[in-house]
Parts: sequence; C-alpha cells; structure tokens
Amino acid sequence: MGGAFDLTKWINLEPTFPCHFDGRRNLIPSDFLFVKLVLTLASSLFLFLKSNFSLLYKTMETKKITIHTTVSVNIQKAWEYYTQPEHITKWNFATDEWQCPYASNDLRVGGKYMARMEAKDGSFGFDFEGIYDEVIDSEKIIYTMSDGRQVTVSFESADSQTEVTVTFDAESTNDLEIQRQGWQAILENYKRYTEAS
Repeated sequence: MGGAFDLTKWINLEPTFPCHFDGRRNLIPSDFLFVKLVLTLASSLFLFLKSNFSLLYKTMETKKITIHTTVSVNIQKAWEYYTQPEHITKWNFATDEWQCPYASNDLRVGGKYMARMEAKDGSFGFDFEGIYDEVIDSEKIIYTMSDGRQVTVSFESADSQTEVTVTFDAESTNDLEIQRQGWQAILENYKRYTEAS
C-alpha cells in the first residue's frame, strides 16, 4: 500500500468483535484502536487499585481508639456528671473556643443521646448523636453514633476515685492521633468540671 495514509481508518473506534485480521494477518485499524483502548483502561484501573490499596484496606478495617482518665470522685457522682444533660453542657467541648449549649439524654437501650457542639463565634457547629445499645447503671454504656461508629464508656471504682475509659471507632477523615487528642481533651474537661463541682 504505497498511497497516502488513510487517517479515517485510525480514528474509527467502532469495535468489531471478535477481532479479525486482513489477508496478510495484520490487525486492521479499527480493531487495533479498540484493543489499545481496552488495554489502556485496564492498565489505568490496575494502577489506581495498586496506589489506593492501603487506603481501601484501612477503610474496610475499623480502628478503635481508647482513652481514659481517673476522676477523684465516687462512682455515682462520676456517672451522674457524665450522663446528666445539665452537667454535659458544662464539659462537653475540647477547648475554650467551643461550647455545648444544649444536650438531651434518654439513658436506656434504644434511647437517644444528643449534644450540640459549636464554636463560640458561631462559625461552625454540629449535633453529636447516638442511640444506646447497652446501659448498665454506674458501670457501662454503649451507643452507636449516627455514622454507624460505636462508643463504649466504662466506669470502674477504685477507692474514692473512678476510672473512666472510653473506646470508640475511629473515623476515616482525620489522623488517629488527632482524634485521640480531641476526645482526650473533652474527657479531661469532664474530669476538671466533675472534681471542681
């Protein structure tokens, strides 16, 4: 074929299946482009899965974070100050720039917990919500947050002190250590308020 190259054959992406050859066993242009397109897409998909495998694996595997504090009060007071709305609003924030203006707590299996958390300057805020899966008075509560993650809070008496331990499913947006620090800051705020009241 010594004539001018026919470009229209090479831009024809309409596939013919199964692929076939001309009389000299050469792949004709339309089939060649179709096969090239399929191989390119397959290669791109492979590279994407390879580069994101660790992220996909971490997403499937739920990480749990545990924090704790020791409060110098008896277990009954520790329980009440952790679960009663009039106390929750006094400590349920990580820094002084935040506040918890409102909270409600239906402390029973199937009951709902809600605490409004917002910046004092009004720039941001959200409702932290959960449904109780288990409630054992002065001992343990387990609830599931609105995004499906679970939280367990346990209370253990030690002489005149109470050990409070919180274990929660980490979310996938923020770094694990940032999440740990945020929840720990709130728990320490609870400790300070409870001991001072």
